[in-house]
Amino acid sequence: MNEGRPIPSLSELMTWLQNRVSALVERKPAEVPSDEDFHALGLDSVGYLNLAISIEEEWDVPITAMEIFLHSNVELLAEFLISAWPQMKNRTRQLPKGAAECTLVNEGADLPPLFWLNGYEFLELFAPHIPAERPVYYLHHQGTDGRPARHRTIAAMTEYYLEMILHVEPDGPYCIGGYSIGGTLAYELANRLIAMGKNVELLMLLSPAGDPRWLRESLLRSQRMQPVPRGALQRMLHLARKRLGMYSRRVSNKVLQVKERVQCSRYFLTRRPLPSRLIWTHMQPIYARALKQYTLSRYPGDTIIVYESMRSVQEWIDSVDGTCHVLSPVPIKHMDFLEEAYAHLWLEEFVSPLCTGSGLAVGVGEQDEVEAMPGTGEVVSGGVGTG
Repeated sequence: MNEGRPIPSLSELMTWLQNRVSALVERKPAEVPSDEDFHALGLDSVGYLNLAISIEEEWDVPITAMEIFLHSNVELLAEFLISAWPQMKNRTRQLPKGAAECTLVNEGADLPPLFWLNGYEFLELFAPHIPAERPVYYLHHQGTDGRPARHRTIAAMTEYYLEMILHVEPDGPYCIGGYSIGGTLAYELANRLIAMGKNVELLMLLSPAGDPRWLRESLLRSQRMQPVPRGALQRMLHLARKRLGMYSRRVSNKVLQVKERVQCSRYFLTRRPLPSRLIWTHMQPIYARALKQYTLSRYPGDTIIVYESMRSVQEWIDSVDGTCHVLSPVPIKHMDFLEEAYAHLWLEEFVSPLCTGSGLAVGVGEQDEVEAMPGTGEVVSGGVGTG
């Protein structure tokens, strides 16, 4: 960062933002009008986070992705940065300078902080349901800044995030949560914190990604439940078409993955940061390999789980020794959790424990009139997500 850098002029800041946004959305600067909404230009949630990181690193002003959402074009954002510059420069830093690993989403003080991994969109959905007193942090993916990932195993990734959490909140208690691979990492983080003698108030797992074999078995079960033609010849043709379709999809996916990885390599070889659209392309195979080597350990704390009907979470339920509140499976696909249209199926009950300072002791289970005793491994089924 540039210590003591003076406030730039509006035109200088707009030019810099135009160049940075154009790089993120892979357009020429002239194709980024100053009054065009960032979302319309193709900037996704990772792009907003990436832009927030770039602004802090270049101009030494901590800004949240939410503030960029609220000033979502070059002109509005430049004007906001200049008007808020003195206050932003004086913000209390809870992260080391230059850190791109974590973003403060909600400032609070009276309740244990929530640390969330993967799916920044969920924090926007959570916002109306989380009290202002609870601090909320988003832990970035490796590579959010467009640089190569440094950690390749679940254990190494956990250590990476643990260091950041302990820097922000050394003593606890904590709430830890995540979506998909973020749920897996949240589980390991919560286990590590408890092993260190820290208090984890709540672990929140949103469709966690575990052993790939469980997912394959779930998909096979769903396929077996689909209607099959009665005649022998019709069955043979039906199975042949399905196998051909699966093979074709597999081949096309492999070709696409190779092309995208070659693109990533070109950026890394020329020392350029990846654009937003290639960040997940870079991270996905790393996560897939890490999950194949991953084994669940026992977890002694309280957990709430939401999952879609196509995915089994039995391995997670079997590994939890504390209270495990499992909402009824939501009839949507994995990526549909990111869609606001489906949030009513699961969101309110999943987030309700965050409205208190006592985890699952209050808020969850009251609707079902079932008392779950901590430490028993008892599973409490919720009633949300079946409609």
